[in-house]
Amino acid sequence: MFGLNEGDKFAFLLLSKVYVDFPKALPTRLLDGTWVLDRYPASADLYWEKFIGTIRLSEIQEANLVVALTRAGDPHLLTEEDHKLRNNLASIFSFLHLGGVVEYKEANLVVGSLTGGSAFVRQISNVEKYKPTRGYTRSPVTLSRLEQAASLAASYGAFSVPPRSCVRFRRGLNVLLDGLRQENGQERLHQFVRALEALVLPEIASTRRQFVHRCQTFAVASPEAVDALGQAYDLRSDAEHLHEWNRSIGAASPEDAENIALWRTRQMERLVCFAYSRVLTTPSVSRHFADDTTLAAFWESYDDATRVQLWGGRLDLSAIPIVRKYDQWGRASL
Repeated sequence: MFGLNEGDKFAFLLLSKVYVDFPKALPTRLLDGTWVLDRYPASADLYWEKFIGTIRLSEIQEANLVVALTRAGDPHLLTEEDHKLRNNLASIFSFLHLGGVVEYKEANLVVGSLTGGSAFVRQISNVEKYKPTRGYTRSPVTLSRLEQAASLAASYGAFSVPPRSCVRFRRGLNVLLDGLRQENGQERLHQFVRALEALVLPEIASTRRQFVHRCQTFAVASPEAVDALGQAYDLRSDAEHLHEWNRSIGAASPEDAENIALWRTRQMERLVCFAYSRVLTTPSVSRHFADDTTLAAFWESYDDATRVQLWGGRLDLSAIPIVRKYDQWGRASL
């Protein structure tokens, strides 16, 4: 069972009003030792309430998903090790979004210690909000998703250890995470396509053609995939040059053009999250993305069939449907 002992240091990621699907047997631990709880596990003292304010205290008290790390140490000092605990939880939270939309109200990160029977907060901060693409279908946070997020975070921590630089991959991942935090569909799609470009390394003057062709290493090759990737690239180009993002879409009405643009955004979101997750979790694939030299060799030294075999399973973009009706939260309306 989870418990805080006198002198323990802790870091909590507290998510309020999260859509979850957990067994009743909480708290529990992930394979890496991270705790998962369904409520804040300590009592806040009156000083804490004055320190953080009643609104944030309310967010913490209504948290229904808490991801926790603890360690022994001097409870009176905030050290670099405590910051590492905090950063580990922030990383798990970021990678959780690669597995699908996470519906939640607020996220807070708390670092502190248990002293004299009270949980003293040494640091508290909001986590920048992640947002869904309009027309999304929600899926609950599960223990399986949390295990995957923790695994991705651990893999990323080891991914750029020398002699691999992984600079392009890390930049692409930052662009992907920025896209997941954008609210506007045009900005989201722009970042998702850029993050895919980081993986496919297209040549100047052949960018669109190679983007469409090479992305079919990650996506099941089909006429539908060609249409989706080509249209997404055109939408990205319009966004890059500050045009209306759906001007290149031939549709019966502006409303339907918007529906199609959002559809392409959701498809690229799924594809880019799938691709980055595959690179991080599959050593036989990740070695090809270690730097620009190995990445160029991956795209230039193998034929399509060999690359697909090296990559493994692919995402079927045609399985992601267009949406034309939305509920009040922006979800797909059945």
